[in-house]
Amino acid sequence: MPYWGIYILLEALNKCNGIEKYLDIDHGKKKFICSVENIGEKWIKNYAKTFDRISLYRTLISRYIICDCKFKLKYGDILNYILNATSSAPDDLLKDMETLLAMDRDWRRARMHDGINAFDSAIESLRYDMYCLFCMLCSSKKYNAVKLFAKFDSNLDDFGFSNLHDVLQFEEIKFKRIFILYVPHYLKDTHIGKLKIDWECIYDDLYQFNGFEAWIRAFSDMHHSLNKNQNLRTRLCFEQPRLLDHLLVMTIRTEIILRSIVERISGQDAPDGIKDVIENIAKIIITKEEKQYLPVFDGIKSKIKELTSLRNERLINMFENIKSDPHGTKNWKPAQRETFEAILTFIKARNYFAHHSFNDNELANNSKKLPNEVLTACLFTVIKVHQLVHGP
Repeated sequence: MPYWGIYILLEALNKCNGIEKYLDIDHGKKKFICSVENIGEKWIKNYAKTFDRISLYRTLISRYIICDCKFKLKYGDILNYILNATSSAPDDLLKDMETLLAMDRDWRRARMHDGINAFDSAIESLRYDMYCLFCMLCSSKKYNAVKLFAKFDSNLDDFGFSNLHDVLQFEEIKFKRIFILYVPHYLKDTHIGKLKIDWECIYDDLYQFNGFEAWIRAFSDMHHSLNKNQNLRTRLCFEQPRLLDHLLVMTIRTEIILRSIVERISGQDAPDGIKDVIENIAKIIITKEEKQYLPVFDGIKSKIKELTSLRNERLINMFENIKSDPHGTKNWKPAQRETFEAILTFIKARNYFAHHSFNDNELANNSKKLPNEVLTACLFTVIKVHQLVHGP
């Protein structure tokens, strides 16, 4: 019996669940055998070809990995062999995915409605089958991950399918979704939040910069922590907050992203000091149509020495000082003033995390405004600098 024969037994067991309450052993045995035969016929007719393709892929990949072959094989070569051996085409794989996504939905519903516990393990196994199928589709020239997630996404459960993203929970996809949905949300009260921005395009570009992967992981985790804590207010929770940890990573990696942006635009290694990085950004802006921000960066440079001193001054007070600083801002537009305050707030927070700990309790408390100020400053700084040097 092939490995997927266990799925037939699962459905038969679920169909006969509880028959011992109204049938004796002999009649119950006959009913179960009859169910296995009927369900087996249906599976062989409807699903055998699908699982033959997946089974062959699983076997070939396992053998290739275990044997540690000295020769190199491309996944496309394995796919072509499977398609030829099973007289199939890439479009058949697409139909297979539809079939398994529908099966996943049906099994989840069966489990929710008093289905047997074995469905939990079966669903995990089925999702590995779908991952194998996903790999095969991505090995073809006709499909890629982006197209597949787009095809099997957004409320498809209403049409008889599970959502592919819910089945294959790639973090890269989750991070992109969170960025596109929630960065605008956190920046909605800034002038950036009022601009018409292609957030997907910005994400794809930022993803190429050093430091961004750790930055987006920290942002995703922080967003999750903030919302999870709000939802669990009435439940016991002994988990220590991670806001401080996430903010530490975000501030440090914000600087790395700025350095990486400078390196890509200038074609040279970025300087070590944050003041020099800011100066290089200003030099890049000179060649753009954003010269109105040159006074802003001049003001930032003049304040960096003061902000990066090792004084034990509470962050909340320092942020208030930044907002009340009159440095040449009298004739500035609101967007200029906002940029000045956000980047200085990021720089001060970054310096704090490198040298101090006296504000940690406030930074770890999501009921305080301090964590939000630091988070917003990091988000604003990355998006604004990217916008200034690349355009909206």
